[in-house]
Amino acid sequence: MKRLTLRWPGACRWLYSHKWLRTTIQGRESGTQGGHIENQSMPNLRQYLCQTSRYLPMRKSLFRRSAKAFSLVEVVIALGLSSFVLVALVGLLGTGLQTGRDSEDQIQATNLASLLTSTRMASPTNDISGFALSASVMTNAYQDIYGGQPTYVAANGKLTNAAHASYQITCYAGTNLMTGRDVCQVYIKLSWPALMKTTNIAVKNYELLTYIPVR
Repeated sequence: MKRLTLRWPGACRWLYSHKWLRTTIQGRESGTQGGHIENQSMPNLRQYLCQTSRYLPMRKSLFRRSAKAFSLVEVVIALGLSSFVLVALVGLLGTGLQTGRDSEDQIQATNLASLLTSTRMASPTNDISGFALSASVMTNAYQDIYGGQPTYVAANGKLTNAAHASYQITCYAGTNLMTGRDVCQVYIKLSWPALMKTTNIAVKNYELLTYIPVR
C-alpha cells in the first residue's frame, strides 16, 4: 500500500484538535503505544501517527500532493508549434509591408502620369519650362521624344538628374495616320527605382496611353 506523507506539524495539530480521531486511535490501538494521543509530546506524536496512519480515514488536505506539470515532450511540442506560428506571422508581416510600399509607389506613379497628361490637356500649345511633356512634340510625328536616352523626372513632373529623380520616364508622343493632325497620341511609362535599368526584373513600371486634342 502506498504510504502518504503527512504535513507536519499542521497535521498533528489538526489531529489533536479532533476528539473523534483520538477515539479512533484509542479504539484501534487499545493496549498499545500508551493509549491517549494527548499524552504524546510533539516528536513522539509524530512517530505515533506515522505508525497508526494506515488505520485513519485521513482527509486529502493532510497529504502532500504531487504538483501537476507539463512533461518535457509537451513543452518541446508547444515550443515547436509556437516557433512555427511566429515564423509564419513574421513572414506575413514582411509581405504585408512590401505590398503596402508597392501600392504607395503605384499610386504616386499614377498621380504623376495624370499630372503630365492633365497639364498638357489644359494647355496643349503652351510650353512649360522643364516640363516632361513638351508642347513642341504634340504636333510632331509619333516618336520617342527622348531619343531612347535614360530620362529622369521628379515628382512635380519636371525633368531632373538621376540624383534627384523619382522615376525614369519613357514617352512616345505625336500624331499619326490613325489620330490625324488634331489629336496627339501619348504613351508614358514610369519606372522605379529610378537608378536601375528598365530591363532589370526588379524594376516596377506604370504605363499610360491616352489621347490629347491639340487644336
